[in-house]
Amino acid sequence: MSEGRRRPRKIPDREHSVTHRTVALAVVLAILAPQVALAQRVEGVLMEKASSRPIAEVRVTLLQEGGGDSASVLTDADGEFRFVSKVPGMYRLRVRKIGLSPVETHAFWLGPLSERTAVLRLEMIGVALDTVRITARGLPITDWTKDFFERQRTTHGIFLTRSEMVTRQPIQATDWLFGVRGVTVQVGAGRSRVVPTRGGGRCAFDVFIDNAPLADTDLNMVLRSDDIAAMEVYPSAADAPLRYRPRGCGVLLVWTRSGRGDGEVTPSDPPR
Repeated sequence: MSEGRRRPRKIPDREHSVTHRTVALAVVLAILAPQVALAQRVEGVLMEKASSRPIAEVRVTLLQEGGGDSASVLTDADGEFRFVSKVPGMYRLRVRKIGLSPVETHAFWLGPLSERTAVLRLEMIGVALDTVRITARGLPITDWTKDFFERQRTTHGIFLTRSEMVTRQPIQATDWLFGVRGVTVQVGAGRSRVVPTRGGGRCAFDVFIDNAPLADTDLNMVLRSDDIAAMEVYPSAADAPLRYRPRGCGVLLVWTRSGRGDGEVTPSDPPR
């Protein structure tokens, strides 16, 4: 063989493997690229109509026309929400929350690579609720602060007071429970339900308001956030006080301002 002609260099097996992986990765990226490129975005903000203040913790739903996919998010502290949709098409935005005027936008086209921005202004409205009957189990309504702080020292419950809620500015009664360990607030069909996180929503908390049991009723339909003085949360049935021992789930004790007087709770309060 002449010196001008050289044998082709044999590629080691390791180089073959790297080359094949590189080609495979390129093929995967080529397949995924159109899906990423076709992502569509919808974003916006919810504001109170009278004051133009942002409204936080409101559920916004993106609905696809024709019964397609839908997605829901909660507005953040600035009242903002965002959606990313993989499928172009006709969509609508829907907003529902007790105390706010319901809003549903006209259908709009969301094409490939398009972005839509919406500013939704909602009116605060009064809601007439059905009469709720609370049946007691013989537990008297008493000054509860002494027992509250005794259980705080001796049990594994979670204890919340109004002074801790100032920075969070809760609007509804169940807003007190956002971020509480072991607790989930389920919202569906215009009603809220407090359930243990580990239970997967199979059963709800037993709820007591000033020692009276709440019979299968939405807490937000009975109390406003401003009505509440304190809460005790027992996500585990084993940790609940014996007098409130649940039927199998956790226990939520709600103490109201009318049950105590001024609504503020401090450890220095003398027992009556």
